[in-house]
Amino acid sequence: MTFKGFNIPVAIVVFLLAIGIIFGVQKLTFYQRTIVPMVNAFETIEGVQAVRLSQESYGFDLILILDNDKPLKEVMDNVFAVSSKNGGKFNFTITDNSNDLLDRAYHQMHFAIQEALTVGNFRVMAEEVARIADEFDIQQRISVDNNYIYVQLWTEQNILYRVVARDGSILVKTIDGGEMVEATL
Repeated sequence: MTFKGFNIPVAIVVFLLAIGIIFGVQKLTFYQRTIVPMVNAFETIEGVQAVRLSQESYGFDLILILDNDKPLKEVMDNVFAVSSKNGGKFNFTITDNSNDLLDRAYHQMHFAIQEALTVGNFRVMAEEVARIADEFDIQQRISVDNNYIYVQLWTEQNILYRVVARDGSILVKTIDGGEMVEATL
């Protein structure tokens, strides 16, 4: 089928190919100019072991695997700073590899944490968290700032991270990463 000397099916195929190439180049350019520099910026943060960043309709999903050597608060302060420099909305997810012992210990601790959020007795919370950690024979690190309570619990083989927002919102999620998340990074 032709129209004024143009083969219409060929013209449609050429048009669709051109549109596909344009969108492909745009996506590649966005990836090279936006995603790669952001991933590099997050990977340079001391305490960040690996990063997975994906663009979603609402912003960016950032999945982090952390080293336990650095305090969670320090690492997350740097993560929040890098994300604010890059603009956009971020959903933060930290991977951990908790076990039943750490989960049970945190369950006991979360009562003191929630009480501190309500009443403001953070010193009592810190003492109670330390007491529970001793009772479960685990290591702990807890920090507080104006926005969050940062909890790290660990044994030789496992670690649990929690970032509890003081205003009740959920900005930082934690997932059991294990090998599954590491393999997808």
